Amino acid sequence: MGRVRRRTASRRQFVSNAAATIGGLTLWSLLPSGCGGSASGSSTGQQSGGQGDQANWPSNTPIQHVVILCQENHSFDNYFGAFAATLGTGANTALGFTPDALAYYNSAGAAFHPYHMTQFCELNPDHSWDGSHAKWNNGAMDGWITEQDGQTGAIGYFEAADHIYHATLAQAFTIADHNFCSQIGPTLPNRLYLWSGTSGWDYLTPTQVVDTLPYDNPVLSLPPPVLGWQTMADVLDAAQIPWKCYSIADGSVPTAIGAFNPLVFFSQFQNNPQRLAQATTDFSQFASDLASGSLPAVSWIVTEAIVSEHPPAPPDMGQLLVAKVVQDLMSSSAWSSTALFVTYDEGGGYFDHVPPSILELVPAALPDGGGAVGPGFRVPMTIVSPWARPNTVFKGVIDHTSILQFIERNFSSSATAVMLPTIATARRELADLTSAFDFTQAPNTPTLPTAAQLYAQARKTLLDINTADGCGSVIPSWLLPLFGLS
Repeated sequence: MGRVRRRTASRRQFVSNAAATIGGLTLWSLLPSGCGGSASGSSTGQQSGGQGDQANWPSNTPIQHVVILCQENHSFDNYFGAFAATLGTGANTALGFTPDALAYYNSAGAAFHPYHMTQFCELNPDHSWDGSHAKWNNGAMDGWITEQDGQTGAIGYFEAADHIYHATLAQAFTIADHNFCSQIGPTLPNRLYLWSGTSGWDYLTPTQVVDTLPYDNPVLSLPPPVLGWQTMADVLDAAQIPWKCYSIADGSVPTAIGAFNPLVFFSQFQNNPQRLAQATTDFSQFASDLASGSLPAVSWIVTEAIVSEHPPAPPDMGQLLVAKVVQDLMSSSAWSSTALFVTYDEGGGYFDHVPPSILELVPAALPDGGGAVGPGFRVPMTIVSPWARPNTVFKGVIDHTSILQFIERNFSSSATAVMLPTIATARRELADLTSAFDFTQAPNTPTLPTAAQLYAQARKTLLDINTADGCGSVIPSWLLPLFGLS
């Protein structure tokens, strides 16, 4: 039984007015005067007037707080591949590409090489289930132009100077260069893996599957899905381990086109106001929880609109948000026991040259039975922690469920096992993220640029460069307070 092939609409078309050293150069010295240089950057230790960390739950490592910040739609090659060889040292450098050594072809056989992106207007490559599988092409990884009707937007890439903070953070801590999204497909299915270990393959019946989950994002004309399998939040509740999901802008709004926070689609949250509030906490509470020493054991941070980095938005405002999260963590009493995973839900239709090893297939009873589910394409992930090795590349093959498995290993005790049963058995053979940390090293707390220092250049990129391309943006009223700016 097959599915009718059609190119589905992207989960959200970004609306134009929508609400370290590399190669001997300190990256944030590239910032314009007044935006970097000798500024003190992030401070460390307990926040002024704050309380000590109140964590009192069992942990198998020094890490008592896992924070997951998931951004939108960039492949590893799109964001880091062009300068990957400058990340890490010696033989331990990240796996990237040389533009002239890669060639992709259109239907007429004309060759094109990856190119440096200089504008972003209207760029949002196809990343649906069908489009992504066509680009994957049974592991050939060569459909980036043919699937885009001959357009070359999917093979564009960023240089380090285009997103200085992301590049600086990757060098200051540990970057994973074999981190794959969980499914060859779009946003919501992949985010479901990051919260629940599956997009529903063993839990949705054929009558529930009509051009929507578990393959694609919900269809605009249909009611939002109502899901009911176990999530990691449910497992943590059963083990009495605290968690919270912090939401920015409309990231948790349950609409027909989906939310970047998949918990809002689960009946166990929809029908429980207290749990729904816990799953949709406003991001402003993140800083308050840090100041009061009450950051939970597991936190997800959900972004939307201009700070999600969803194409065609440039990365500027998104990296400011990452800078603010890192800044708040490093200046809190929780920092010494925190692991922050900064990752991306899926590749957004952008090219990557490293094929995944498929570990999960579509159940035989569903359309496309026996076809490849995933893992999907490589996506960036930076591991930020005082216990993450500086300027190091983690080479283990992992996917979104690896973060959930790290939570399991880190918080299971002899009295209470933390185990999410929805994770496919084959995915449990992926690398153990615990080995990405060095708990014997002196705590790694580098000086980094702050959101305030980065803002001037981000504003210029967003307002001036995009305006020149015909898709200028306005800054929503909630954005500056988000970064602590007036």
